[in-house]
Amino acid sequence: MTAADRDDAGHEVGSCSPTSARSYERRSARELQIMALEDAWQRMGSDCGRRRGHRLDGWPLRITFVVNPMTIVVRVGGDLDYWTGPLLPRTVARRADATSEVVLDLTQVGFLDGGGVRSLLAVRAQVGPERFRIGACSPTVQRLLTLVRLTELISVGGAPAA
Repeated sequence: MTAADRDDAGHEVGSCSPTSARSYERRSARELQIMALEDAWQRMGSDCGRRRGHRLDGWPLRITFVVNPMTIVVRVGGDLDYWTGPLLPRTVARRADATSEVVLDLTQVGFLDGGGVRSLLAVRAQVGPERFRIGACSPTVQRLLTLVRLTELISVGGAPAA
């Protein structure tokens, strides 16, 4: 194994062997999350030789688009959190043009945290406040948006924002 096969922390990159050494040193929450995702991908039979990342239709976040002449409906499913949140603004930026309205459908989102809220605000900033709204959302997401008073900033459902 060469030095190029190790990351900044000195761990093997792309190692899928079940006997890979896992030390008991202190790790950040993000490192633990990455390790858990790698273990899940290994159990699902992923390709061991490539770097891991989320696909647009993959687990734990699903993003699909329905494109109409004047509206782009973005259906989001899964967990919209710190780890998956940055995918949403990037994928919407690739699909949205300068004239279409962007409507998010969050009915299939089961978990939303501060990172997810930040990604919603990033999408709003990209497309402009007058062209962005949340068409529908799950009760969990609706409650969080109301608690953080985001419903005053972003129109949710058919109601315009104040």
